[in-house]
Amino acid sequence: LAQAQRALALNAQKESRASMWMKLQARSVAQVAPEGSEEAGSVRTIRNFVPSNVLKPDGSRDYQLVYLRESALAPLRLGVVMSIYRGALSSKTGKLISGKVMPEVIEYKLTAKIHVFLMEEKPLEPG
Repeated sequence: LAQAQRALALNAQKESRASMWMKLQARSVAQVAPEGSEEAGSVRTIRNFVPSNVLKPDGSRDYQLVYLRESALAPLRLGVVMSIYRGALSSKTGKLISGKVMPEVIEYKLTAKIHVFLMEEKPLEPG
């Protein structure tokens, strides 16, 4: 575990999952983006989550595609963000709990949970 933490540049200080996720995301994008840029084509760091009901100005759906892992050792999979839930602090415990479904774009820091439709890899059949 210690070797894995060093490889991921983690330290012993308490760090939020969102903070760790943003650092890993930034390093991943930096590998494919031009120097000093936060995006490379359609690959960019996530600042907001977009539910599938959001429309573009022309009336078409504005789907947000994300890469994710179902577990730490699973391969990357492509998915579409379907719905997002805002977070709320519990008045009893002070911990973040999942709130209501949000019908609009919200900042990643305010998000408690997202539902993602995982795309399936299927080879194209000729014909």
